[in-house]
Order: sequence, then C-alpha cells, then structure tokens
Amino acid sequence: MKKAISFSVIVLVLLLIYQVGINFIKKEHSVQYNVENESDSYKIEEDYSYENNDTYLIRVTDSKNNSFVFDVKNNYNKQREIVKDVITYSDGEIYCISLEFLNKEQDTEPLCKVEDKIYTYSYTMQQHNINEFLAKLPNFDYKKYQEKSNVRSDSGINVNKDYLQENELFIIYDYKRVVLHKQFNSDYFVFSTLDNYKNTIGMRVGKYYVIPKLTESATLNTYIKYDLETDLKKEIIVPGFSKQTYINGVYDDKLYLFDKSDMKQYTIDPYSDEVEVVSTDSESIVYVKGKETKVSNYELAENNVYFTPDTTAYDSIDYDEIYLGTNYAVYKKGDVYYKVYKKYLNNPIYLFDAEDAREVIVVNEDIYYIKEDKIYRHNKYGDIPLVQKNEFKYNSDNIYDIYHLD
Repeated sequence: MKKAISFSVIVLVLLLIYQVGINFIKKEHSVQYNVENESDSYKIEEDYSYENNDTYLIRVTDSKNNSFVFDVKNNYNKQREIVKDVITYSDGEIYCISLEFLNKEQDTEPLCKVEDKIYTYSYTMQQHNINEFLAKLPNFDYKKYQEKSNVRSDSGINVNKDYLQENELFIIYDYKRVVLHKQFNSDYFVFSTLDNYKNTIGMRVGKYYVIPKLTESATLNTYIKYDLETDLKKEIIVPGFSKQTYINGVYDDKLYLFDKSDMKQYTIDPYSDEVEVVSTDSESIVYVKGKETKVSNYELAENNVYFTPDTTAYDSIDYDEIYLGTNYAVYKKGDVYYKVYKKYLNNPIYLFDAEDAREVIVVNEDIYYIKEDKIYRHNKYGDIPLVQKNEFKYNSDNIYDIYHLD
C-alpha cells in the first residue's frame, strides 16, 4: 500500500514538473471561457503571446454584445484563464469595466462605453464623474501622476522628472546639440559648430542616435553615433557626403541616405561602423510598406523619398495617419486618435482629440505626441505632460525621439 502511495506521489510530482515546464517554454495560447458575476455573464477570449511583448490580449464580451479589448502584461506565469471577475459600472449613460485576475489585482486600464464608442477612462473623466467606479479598483492608481511634480530645467527644456518612467529616455534635437533626459539625470552632446534649425539629418537607429558632425566644410566626413544605453559616443568616417544628403529611413538597423550631389544611396550600420554604397548607377532601394522597391536615382534626387512601415494588417481601416505598436496601431481619423489591436480591428478605442497633436511615437504600451509646447505620454494612466519647450510650437518635425532602456 505504501509503495502504491509513493508511486502515485512520484507520478503527481512528475506531472506537475511537466506542466510547469510546458508553461515555461510555450510561446502562445488561445482559449475561450466564461466568467459570471451577479451582473452578467461574460465571454472571455484570451490570447497569450510571447512574441507580442509577452502579453495577454483579452477581449471581453457581455450578454448584450458590448466588447472591450485589454492588453495585459504577463504577470501570471503564462497561465490560462487568468480573468477571475469583471468589475462594472453603469449609470444609464456610461458603462465601464475593469478586470480582476488570478492574483486579485485590477491593473488594466478601465474602459468605458458611451453610446456606440469605447473610450479610455481618462478621456471619459473629462465629461463624466466615474470616481465611484474608480474607487472599486484599489490596485489601479489612477491618481499616480496627479501630484505636483518637480521640474528640471536645462537651456529652455523643462522636464517633469517625477512623471518620467525609470526606463524612459527622451532625445531632444536642439539646434547644434542633442539633449538626453532620463528620470534622474540629463546629458547632451554637440554635433555642430553652427545652429541647424530643422532636424533632417539625425535619426535613432536601434540603440544608437546617428547624426553628422556639421562644420563650415561643404562636405560631411564624419557621423556621430551615440550609444543610448552606455552613453558612449563614437565617430564613423564616411566618404565625403555632400550637404544635399538626406535620410530615406531605417531598415534592419541600418540608416539609408541618398546624396543628391553624387546620385548615390548609402547605408550606415552603427552596430558595425560599416558604410556602404547600395545603389546602382540608375537605381536605389526604398522600403514601401516594409517591402523592398527599386526607385530611380533621378526620382530620389528630384523628390525626398522616405520609407513607409508595413501597415497591410490595417488596410481595412479608414485612416488619415497610422503608427504601429507591437500588436496594435494608433491611427488618426478626422480630429481623433484611436488605438486598435491587429486581431480586433472592429473594436477601436478612442484615445484623444487630434487638435494640434503632432509627431506621434509609439513605444511598447506608451504613445507620445506633441501638443502646443509639450510632449505628452498616453498610457493607462491618461495623458501626462512630460517635456516642455517653447520651440515645439513652431518646429516639431523629428525634433524628439523616445528610447526605452529595458
């Protein structure tokens, strides 16, 4: 009898180890299940994917076919059926929900439906009092960025350092230098002896910021690469580009440039410091929707031609502008910016009004944009002003970038 019990225990332990191992190595799963509470019954569609930034994508649909989509960080060891309750609020005019998970945390951004549109809770709060609902979510700190902040000033750039996330690095183009702001410190490097108003010359390539060293010389002989992770600066020698050289874009961690003077296209690889000619006598390379396309050198010389990202997954959406995230896109239509997930194109989320919103950058779960003289970050805590510079009112094209120090 004791041997049989011992054998059963061993089998159970091995099965447990096997299941833990499977959970550890698996890259994705998709499951559907129901969650019921005293208010309603909810259909849960749960998709876990390690490739999409290690997240769960969860769509919740109630008995009246109201659907809400949530993107949730993997804090649940890749387990299945992580939603344990749906927390709701309704006053007849507005209907909001949030989710409770395995570990009893409610850390999803609450979403609200008004008439036929889904809104972020932060946008909803501008028109409706939903404090009663938010009070039900003790683990969601919606007041996180509402306290008075400490401002760090540097030559006309003001940073709300208490509002910056620990992994955020702001790269600000500033005429003859590039300024770098983190939560706890700032730095800069000089690339020019003279003011250069518009940034048509510098761009981030992976973990490097690449920009030519400008002097009074008619040619560009050196490019600076600044390592955003180590703060080390190094120079790359190039074969005498003219000042008519412009950036086509970045592909496969290489910067593509076209020199209108010698009618050649070059790449700079900051990871290997290699500079190569990639054009023929008649053609160069342009990546249109992520696909390589041959374009005549005359067209590149006549018109500035730029790479475009692969947005084919969102072709069914009617948009004016679009910006890609990991498993979602942010798009502008008319006077509004929306967020939509690749798998659920019919469930867009209303983010913010587009009036004067410019230079949108999407990094992981965060959406950045310039409005008036400030850079804002939108995420589950709302729209937070982070960096103020008077110049943003007049000059915003390629004037900043964001790098997450993960």
